[in-house]
Amino acid sequence: MIGYNRVCNLSDFADEALRTVIREVFAHELRLFPQNYPDGVADSKQWEIAMAVRAFRDHGALRPDARFLGIGAGTEITTFYLSRHVHQVVATDIYAGAGPWADVAPSGFLVSPGEFADHITCEPRRILPLHQDARALDLPDDEFEGVYSSGSIEHFGSLPYVASAAYEIGRVLKPGGVAAIATEFKVAGPPDGDGWDPFVILFSREKLKHWIVEASGLEPVDELDTSLSDETLSVQRDLSSFLSATKRITHPAHKIGIYPNLVLYHEGYLFCSVHLALRKPMKGWGEANRWAAPDGATRAEVAAGKLAAVAALAAPAGGSIERFLFESEVARSRVAELEAQLAIARSRITELEAQIAAGRSQAEAATLLVTTLEAQLAAKSVELEQLERMIGALHTSTSWRLTAPLRAVVRRLRYQ
Repeated sequence: MIGYNRVCNLSDFADEALRTVIREVFAHELRLFPQNYPDGVADSKQWEIAMAVRAFRDHGALRPDARFLGIGAGTEITTFYLSRHVHQVVATDIYAGAGPWADVAPSGFLVSPGEFADHITCEPRRILPLHQDARALDLPDDEFEGVYSSGSIEHFGSLPYVASAAYEIGRVLKPGGVAAIATEFKVAGPPDGDGWDPFVILFSREKLKHWIVEASGLEPVDELDTSLSDETLSVQRDLSSFLSATKRITHPAHKIGIYPNLVLYHEGYLFCSVHLALRKPMKGWGEANRWAAPDGATRAEVAAGKLAAVAALAAPAGGSIERFLFESEVARSRVAELEAQLAIARSRITELEAQIAAGRSQAEAATLLVTTLEAQLAAKSVELEQLERMIGALHTSTSWRLTAPLRAVVRRLRYQ
């Protein structure tokens, strides 16, 4: 049986235990290839994922009540496979601001991870995707039974950043938990070089030990084997030519003749996959690896990246982040102005309501007065009618006619 800490060899695909795991994890591909799959299409990615699953299973981490964390998880098959076997899989990546990596870490994964499973059987409800920068995780200590990372840590930009990520992996693992980390191993190349690009780090044996193993504070489950067989070296491929050939693949079966994909050559470097299986000690973690913890500058950079990711998600389609932030500030200023105007308007409304209330009170008093006067007027009208009737009756009476000459003499005497 092959070990758990080793570089990828072609003969590993003939190991019955690993071969069984490959066929189990990649069951969705079995119908596309001959019965002896993965023969003819051996791929370092199959190997990395199967090595992780085997390490978790053989060291007791893969169980129904376990919680797992994926670092730079993207849309890895590992996430979907684990979702069928553990309680929860927390898949982390810079999903909301992946930039050039958006094809492997799409923001849509945050919304519906199951949509990216393709033909892979999974339990989407057990997958929790989070936007997280592995250099400074916003996650609790001693939280997960297992942590997996395949083909991501070499892209973190510098060896100190790799160390910070390794430290964080160790921090969030529970004591006794297992980490499975696959990355790139430098088989040959410039002695002082770590790769042709700062964002593609190729690790030597010594740098694996220092920047990942020692930085993590974890312990390898067995010795690291970095020997490559002549058979494996004989199937090396030029990276540029291999990528060009894979672009012409229109059906998975077309991989036969282009693969295996195990050892690659590019710009003076020969490299292959390496897998590390590490376990957290039951006590004493964090004493010897404190040097690797993310410093203030790293945390500030991670925080700035998170803010930029939020802005990128909120920005209208086609608009730049800078323009969005500027327009947001202008909008906030305009909102403040409108809120001040609204406060003035509300104050004026309160004044008018008070005036209306006072007017209504005055109107009620005036209405009462009018009602009283109308009643008095009605009473006087009735009295006037009575007097007019009495006067009319008097005019028509005999006594009024008989005394008319006398009343005329009195009027003349009055005005003389």
